[in-house]
Amino acid sequence: MTLVLILKLCALLHLGLVAAGALMPGVVRLRDHVAILPAFIRQLFWVYYGFVALCLVPFGLGTFVFADELAAGSTPARA
Repeated sequence: MTLVLILKLCALLHLGLVAAGALMPGVVRLRDHVAILPAFIRQLFWVYYGFVALCLVPFGLGTFVFADELAAGSTPARA
């Protein structure tokens, strides 16, 4: 298994986490559980939830698109 393939698989796993995270609130009725929290904590929870998704998507897409460059150790890999 080459490093490029491993990087692309890891990128797909990042995007899979986003998909699982998008489905999770409906499956476990997250809104009902979060509704009992104070308003500030509830908003903070959703901000954290969105922040994690907004971090996973670019890292997943960037790793998938630039897998060759990352494996070669070029500028994106060093950055």
